[in-house]
Amino acid sequence: MNRLITLGLVFLFAVPAFSQPNFEVPKAVKLDAETQKQIDAKFVELKAAFAAIPNSVPEDIRNDVEIYVKAIEWIIRHGEYFAKDSGKQTLNVIEAGMKRAAAAKEGKAPWRDVRNKPIVRAYRSHIDRSVQPYSVVLPEGYGVEKKTWRLDIVLHGRDQTLTEVKFLNAKETAKVGTKTDRIVMECYGRGNNAYRWAGEWDIFEAYSHFREIESRRYNGYTIDEKRIVLRGFSMGGAGSWHIGLHYPSSHAAVSPGAGFTTTHGYIKNLGKLPDYQERTLRIYDAVNYAENAFNVPIVAYSGELDGQKAAADNIEKILKEFKEPLRFKHIVAPGLEHKQPPEWLAKIEEEFQKYVPQGREEYPKRVRFVTYTVQFPQCHWVTVRALEKHYEKAVVDATSVEGIVIAKTSNVTNLVLTAERNKPIKKITIDGDVITVPNKEEYRLSVELGKVSGHWMLDVEVSAGRKRPGQHGPIDHAFCSTFTVVSPTGMAASELT
Repeated sequence: MNRLITLGLVFLFAVPAFSQPNFEVPKAVKLDAETQKQIDAKFVELKAAFAAIPNSVPEDIRNDVEIYVKAIEWIIRHGEYFAKDSGKQTLNVIEAGMKRAAAAKEGKAPWRDVRNKPIVRAYRSHIDRSVQPYSVVLPEGYGVEKKTWRLDIVLHGRDQTLTEVKFLNAKETAKVGTKTDRIVMECYGRGNNAYRWAGEWDIFEAYSHFREIESRRYNGYTIDEKRIVLRGFSMGGAGSWHIGLHYPSSHAAVSPGAGFTTTHGYIKNLGKLPDYQERTLRIYDAVNYAENAFNVPIVAYSGELDGQKAAADNIEKILKEFKEPLRFKHIVAPGLEHKQPPEWLAKIEEEFQKYVPQGREEYPKRVRFVTYTVQFPQCHWVTVRALEKHYEKAVVDATSVEGIVIAKTSNVTNLVLTAERNKPIKKITIDGDVITVPNKEEYRLSVELGKVSGHWMLDVEVSAGRKRPGQHGPIDHAFCSTFTVVSPTGMAASELT
């Protein structure tokens, strides 16, 4: 099946948008014979240039070249020439790949020294071992000034004609002069799957890859991990709602623009589904995790006339009944439809300045965390390891002061509490049970608790056969780790399968 069709179908049935966009596969442009001949010939040259890079060249530099080879291979194989200038884009990417290959052959990566311009980087996915692209804009002074920098992770919107060639070409043809006082990273996110499954891990892996490579280059971390901002618009807004609320202790602030936060209401005329399907909607529907806004500042954005304004409206509706203090603001642009002009990005940044300069709190005294699955188990120093009933709301509300923890839970049977640095946990009062933690080395960093016959006890692990983080699939974390596709060996019992 055409790769774009596959992505479109996944997106259509799993994460539909408010405005019910057209998911028809765009028609490919037939390139003229001469252009196609040039592409084919130059691609042979690009593959040869990549193959000539010595194995002694570090893998991360080779990956930065290989992504150009892969992008061209895929657009040729699938015929995904969706724009009038697709031929020109493809030739541009081949030329850029050739320049990289020539430098890499000498063990050099001059593209990494470019400032104030989007530059493509690539990592090798732990899921399928493919190379995946992302881009970074580095500020003037990066790598020279001995400091750590704020990082903005930007999630792009849906683009029906998006390919890796189009993504790479946009960065290659961008002008130098994108002045920035921070690092700006844009994730490809496996195209148009709304930052779910492998696209979700694309965000984490791109970030981890950049952090590790740059820390080796400059002999120390260049990212201020307390000042990581997540933002995006449209499909990127949906991704920001999802990541921001499911991982609420990861960012200094989150700004979802438009997007979608629930399934019902986004698919027109979608009636009640069978219970087993309704329950699994709680895995990804961000509206169910709205109360996690307690743990992270959120600056939502919507155009007044945008149908996707409902994304933030749905979250706000839930939070009206939530009586805890919040750092939540919904900026609405009067008269605007599905747009996010620069002047409104500036207003979002004004709100960010209330939270980002001081950074994310490393060990907040209070955590109030909601989850429905151990696929999303952690917030700051609280990790949920087992639920009484999966896909039902689970809550941990805990405070920690000088090693004294007071916690209330619902629908939780096993959790781990991590101690503040140099302040071991001494005493825990949880759901009325009082536990004195022994002054032993094994409890200095963390304490594991489990529920037995309705009471909490120390050192009770998740029982065999229970869902636990990393072992609870396949539905919750499908395509988030390595998997095997098994081909059929004969005729199925039904023609439909």
